[in-house]
Amino acid sequence: METDALVFNWGKDSADHDLCSFLDLIQDELVSVLQAATYGKCVAATTTGKQELRKDMCAKEFEALKTCFTAAAKKKAK
Repeated sequence: METDALVFNWGKDSADHDLCSFLDLIQDELVSVLQAATYGKCVAATTTGKQELRKDMCAKEFEALKTCFTAAAKKKAK
């Protein structure tokens, strides 16, 4: 049957490691996207109308995003 080729091989080989690495990458990317969205929402919410963005208004969200990007950069440098 042709669909058998689509089934993951869950045996003890390098495919397991590759799958885990891929899932780790997806998780890291998803966390980065969510942190960026959270920071963006904060900036958008604090600048509605005529209000200007002031330093430290979204500091907590920015620090979380910065930490996430720094961790991702360190992983990719390895």
